Amino acid sequence: MTYNIGSGSVGAGNITNSSNDPITLGQSYPITLNTTSMNFMGTSLGLTIVDVIVTDSNGQFYTSQVTFNVENIDFTFSGASQQNTIEVGGDHQS
Repeated sequence: MTYNIGSGSVGAGNITNSSNDPITLGQSYPITLNTTSMNFMGTSLGLTIVDVIVTDSNGQFYTSQVTFNVENIDFTFSGASQQNTIEVGGDHQS
């Protein structure tokens, strides 16, 4: 069995395999049941639709659409400064 990302895919983002190698649009890749994974990283806001096409050894295929809606998420980070020192050559006590 193989899979590829179909040319009907729309939106902006990068898809990689579990080794972080890029998945190229339209190129076939081998698939192993329950062990093949992909990662998606959106590169702009908005809707992204990915057409995933799985083909078996008889040439039969199944197309499935995966939809991502990439949005901004507001968050606040606050921290306090601390003085961290290292004593070279000193004894460590528990």
